[in-house]
Parts: sequence; structure tokens; C-alpha cells
Amino acid sequence: MFWRKRRITGILLDGHWGVVAEGRGNGRVVGVGRSAAPGVAPEDLAGFFDGLPRGNGRKAALSLPLGAFDVLLLSFPPVPEEAMAAAVGYQLSRNVEGKVEEYVYDWMENSRDPRAVEVTVYMLERSRFQAFDSMLQSHGYRLTYLEPDIFSAFAFLEAKMPECDSATGAVIGVLLWEDSISLGIKHGESLPVARSVALRQEEAVELAAEERSVAADTVDIFEEFGLAAEGRGKEGAVQIEDDPLAEQRRRYREYLDSVVLEVVRSRDYFVSVLKRGRIEGIVLGGPARVVGDLSTMLAGALDIPVHEFPEDVLGLPCTSAQAVAAAGSVMGR
Repeated sequence: MFWRKRRITGILLDGHWGVVAEGRGNGRVVGVGRSAAPGVAPEDLAGFFDGLPRGNGRKAALSLPLGAFDVLLLSFPPVPEEAMAAAVGYQLSRNVEGKVEEYVYDWMENSRDPRAVEVTVYMLERSRFQAFDSMLQSHGYRLTYLEPDIFSAFAFLEAKMPECDSATGAVIGVLLWEDSISLGIKHGESLPVARSVALRQEEAVELAAEERSVAADTVDIFEEFGLAAEGRGKEGAVQIEDDPLAEQRRRYREYLDSVVLEVVRSRDYFVSVLKRGRIEGIVLGGPARVVGDLSTMLAGALDIPVHEFPEDVLGLPCTSAQAVAAAGSVMGR
């Protein structure tokens, strides 16, 4: 029965912070704590793991930024479902450096037709997995689940934000970390697009209001999103020099523009290259001020509903990306 499910501890490590949550699968998830966790290499995280409460044999689910994984897209002639594991292993042996046994991996089937089956494989060095497993075992946990952050976020979306999820359409999920962004497109039960982009997050500052009502088909995309440096008048240059926050505003605006551009690229790849239909919505997670500014920019640039992941799901001082990734790592188990 549902109430007899054993509790699971979900752990998010985003490269700077560790967030811990507890719950029973699809039930209520509660926050345990948030503390410094520099890096995602096991040897750098001894202090964070020492701060965990004793697990007493409890299962643990670990969520890491997508950039911590090697992501590989494979396409090969279709085989029966029962032969997929062997087929994926064989294809990996032909496409990765070193031995397949040096990695732990899982895959998701994206599409299948009479000619080919396409899967995305998510790989982590076995030595890193074993180090995480060993550290958790030493504190009384069994590392049972390991997944990229975007999977955890979509698990949360499906369980807690069904109005933003769609079984027929496609949804872009965007998680903002200090050193990167994770993007995924959920289409039904598959994730045909999963990308990590190295982008250093800039501190949010108030942006000057500006008109952004230019037709997308008449302007270069960099100009549309404010990346073109040319065309600024002399008066504008003087105002920038007089603004003590001008450099911060410029860096912050460039960061926002870069995120918007990556969302547009992901959408265009899904629609024009994969030809999988249209995007029905965008869901953003990260620092509240940054997410708010991005929501405004994306809503103005794209004819797509934009939603925000909630921050308060764990009752911890988290960004929404941290909260939903930690909570989502527990959900659906």
C-alpha cells in the first residue's frame, strides 16, 4: 500500500550547494536541509555528506546537473524491446572511447519506426558512481537512483504542475545554475532534447525598460534579443558612462540574452530538425529575480506560455531549480 512505502532521501548537488529532501514516492516531499557542497566530484563533498542525518539503510536518490553526464544520441535498426539493453550496449561500444564497462548508463527511447530506433544515453564514469555510492553507504544510505536534474524537474512537473505538463504537446524545461543551464524538451513520455550549456550566471540587477516589439522574421536573431552592439547613439553612450551599474547591467543583460537564445535554438531544433510538432509551454527554474526577467523576455519574444517552477516546495532557502530537482528526485519512485 502507498502508506507502507519506505521513505526515500533525495539529494541534489548543483556544483555549489546540496539540497536534501525526503518523501515516499508520489507522496508529500519535505525539505531536510541545504548546505554548501562545492563541486560535483565525490572527493570534494566529504563535508556535505558528513552533515547528512544517518540513513539507517534508507534508499537515496541523487540528482546532478545535466552537464555532469555524457549525453549520447544513438540511432540503429529497431530490435525487440527485450533486446534493447544488449543493442544499446553494443552501440555504445562502437561510439565511446575506452570500455563501456567504465561507465554506468541509462537510456530513454525517443522514437521508433520500421527503419530506426533513436535513444538518448546518459553516462557517468563508473568510478564517480562508486565513489558516491561508497560515501552514501558510509552514512547509512543505499544509492538506488541517479539521474540528471532535468529528469527530476520533469518528474516534479508531472506530479505537482499537471496544468503545465501535456501528454500530447511538448514542454521546454530550463534550470538555471551558477555555472550552467540545463534544457530539456519533454514530449509525451520521451525527452528528445536534453542539453547543458556552460553559462556563468550574473547577479540580477534592475534593467531599464525598453521596447522589444520587432518582428522576428525581419531582424537578425542577435539583434532581436539585444545582442547587437551596433546602432547605439551618442546619447545612450553618455548615459551608460554615468550609470555606476552599467557594467553589471550589461553583463546581466548578455546573460539573459544568451539563455533566451539557447531556448530559441532548442525550440527550433525540436520543431524544424526533429519535426516533432510545436512547443506548448516553457517552465523556468532558478533565482526568482532572474526567472522573472527571463519570463518577461521569453513571453515577449515567443508566442508560447511561460511558467515558473515554485520556490517554496521544500520550505528551505532554495532557488526554484534547487527545490524542484531535489523534490523531483524522490517523486515517481
